[in-house]
Amino acid sequence: MCRSGVFCVILLALSACTSVRDLSSRPHPDVFGMQAWQVHQASLESLQTWSLKGRVAGKSNNEGFQAGVRWVQNPLTFSIDLHGPLGRKTAVLSGMTGQVQLSTSRGEHYFADDPEILMQNLLGYALPVAGLQYWVRGIPDPDEKVLLLELDAKGRLLHLHQAGWDIDYNRYHEGQPALPALVEISSPTAGAGRDSEPTKLYSPRPAWRLLPGVMDFITATEGKDYSIGLGKPATFVATRDESGQVRRRFLDAGEAAPAGAIVYYSLPENPAADGAGRGPSTTADGSDAAGAATPSVSIAFHDAGGALIREFRPKPSGYDKLNDEDKALDPGPWMPAGAGVNRFVWDLRYPGAMRLRGNKTGEEADRGPLVLPGACQVRLRVGDRVLVETFDIVNDPRSPATFDELREQLDCLLAMRDKISAAYEGVQRIRDTTGEIERWCARLSRRRGTMRRCWPERRCA
Repeated sequence: MCRSGVFCVILLALSACTSVRDLSSRPHPDVFGMQAWQVHQASLESLQTWSLKGRVAGKSNNEGFQAGVRWVQNPLTFSIDLHGPLGRKTAVLSGMTGQVQLSTSRGEHYFADDPEILMQNLLGYALPVAGLQYWVRGIPDPDEKVLLLELDAKGRLLHLHQAGWDIDYNRYHEGQPALPALVEISSPTAGAGRDSEPTKLYSPRPAWRLLPGVMDFITATEGKDYSIGLGKPATFVATRDESGQVRRRFLDAGEAAPAGAIVYYSLPENPAADGAGRGPSTTADGSDAAGAATPSVSIAFHDAGGALIREFRPKPSGYDKLNDEDKALDPGPWMPAGAGVNRFVWDLRYPGAMRLRGNKTGEEADRGPLVLPGACQVRLRVGDRVLVETFDIVNDPRSPATFDELREQLDCLLAMRDKISAAYEGVQRIRDTTGEIERWCARLSRRRGTMRRCWPERRCA
């Protein structure tokens, strides 16, 4: 638990010293998901007096450490006894809110207002006591914002990101309430050093491949507009966010979760400083443009067979200084690449057709077809490191189409997209050739000392 790039494993034997209000033992036939979590959380919050025995093993600044721990918690006071091999006492941290004492095995006594600072200065690693008194019970710290929370089928914590720490719950004790038995705690940002590895890709939830709604056929633009749902109109203001995606903020109606696959991932500070934004985005067939430099950060989606569907990269540097026509050639979306936890929403579509400068009639061709339902992979690349998670894409239950019919439709739409791209490529070659002829004619005209243009006279020859 400690200084820079800290990783710890804690084996716990937690027991309550007073009677526990066991809410989870009551019958709840309809409780699942968040409701089960609320019941489980309430039973654990009732633990005010408890003791803990276990072992801590971890790594800080490439130096390993391990110790036994005995923690006694009362409503007003606490005592944490750390001991080394053969039970030799290393330190005892005790006190109450605003008054903490650390006693070492050498008979030294230190005092402070904050236990984290005291442990950091004297032992070289900070013990997040304020959060740990909740985390070891399997609940978040109520005084800190929860950035990410994942639950298992029984409504127990699997992963928690809070106060700069990642807490993973790998095993629980049997019994009611269920208490953690094996916890992994890591903090890449606590005094973060160069050797820390905070990059993490969280497993996405299943994504629904929904049938397009009435408003989905209208090209997403910025500004005020109206939507129709359940026969009622709703007013919204659409704006383009930093990732290039258009977000709708409804003024007189509720808003559902974004449609598509929602992916959360954490990145180190300035992960793309050596390559983000170099080179264009993927082409219509999903491949990189010839000669494009490979960026240091990207997020890609692959089908069950490993074939690339689409790849996204951070916004190119200098993009905001481009004119509107240049921006229209690569409008995004781009993956957020800020330090800490990021969220990206994929619309479950393949890349659209090639974009042509000045073409304002692409509309649906600019969007690729929807992917097939089934297993899917998301791959987060940071430098040479690649993290992979899998998730399911579930077809809209209202759709009567079979998988074979959806496959046939996808093949047809991809073929149409490729035909459109081929036609646009032909137009672009004509434009490039015309421009080259114009430039050569201008050079020849200057050589002859005349301003006469040769291209209009020769174009029909």
